[in-house]
Amino acid sequence: MMEYREFVEKIKQDIKERLKGECDVTVKTDLRNNGILSDVLSIQPVKGASGTASVLPLRDYYKTHMSNMEFEACVETIIRNFRQESSVMESLGFGENTVPWENVKDLVYPVLLSVKENWLLLESLVWRPMLDLSISYIIRMEIGEGEPPLSTRITEILFDTWRISEEQLYQKAMENLEKEAPVLISMDSLSSAALSGEKPKEAERVEKEQTYILSNSEWYYGTSMILNKKYLKEISRGCSFYLLPATLHEIILVGDSDKLSAKSMNAMAELGNREVRKEEQFQNHAYYYDAETGDIISCL
Repeated sequence: MMEYREFVEKIKQDIKERLKGECDVTVKTDLRNNGILSDVLSIQPVKGASGTASVLPLRDYYKTHMSNMEFEACVETIIRNFRQESSVMESLGFGENTVPWENVKDLVYPVLLSVKENWLLLESLVWRPMLDLSISYIIRMEIGEGEPPLSTRITEILFDTWRISEEQLYQKAMENLEKEAPVLISMDSLSSAALSGEKPKEAERVEKEQTYILSNSEWYYGTSMILNKKYLKEISRGCSFYLLPATLHEIILVGDSDKLSAKSMNAMAELGNREVRKEEQFQNHAYYYDAETGDIISCL
């Protein structure tokens, strides 16, 4: 198996050769979630060529290569993903830092990120505060059945081309969020499903001292589901609960009882983060949903 730097250089050269005359191929450093700098392969169609630019995370492809994928298969996968992404974005009218608002308004969703860990990233994004979190926005696109979604962040530069207010953007993102199917599964159901091989049964409500995992149907930035106050009220049915960070894509709910405390929940949150990559971490402490008021508060 190749060392990482050797893999990056060889991928760049092989993709360059395969897309010669069609695209410019370079390796760049991209600022990701939680201040992580990551190598990405930038594929930019040359002037006059069809398609739109793509940025593909090289570290992820290297991990796949190290686990079970031959190098040539990695090259084929990168080219296939580039063509899929380029086709979807071209169909929506993406240009350089532009896309018509009418084409993507139904694809806009909120994303929750830690302000402290993402202050540099947030400088270029449209966002509003929520406690010690930020609500920023993405355009989320489907690229094929069984494939993870493709997303692009809504930057200040892109936002300025739309001539709308941040409040309008927020309301549209929340409207789309409320249409999205939430997924709530108890940990007991997950354990049973793991043993039986069957699909875990979804829960309809949160009960005292029981633990659940909450996300959206795509399991993609699913922590944003806690912004859906109607849904939280529906599943609480009078039972308050703690919200513990799992990853950026799902959050853990624990039904409150006299046996639990904010201190113990924060300790669990810190412990859980040790098992999660820095780029995927949501927050380092717990939150609390008060069923009586419908408010979310920090446990710090």
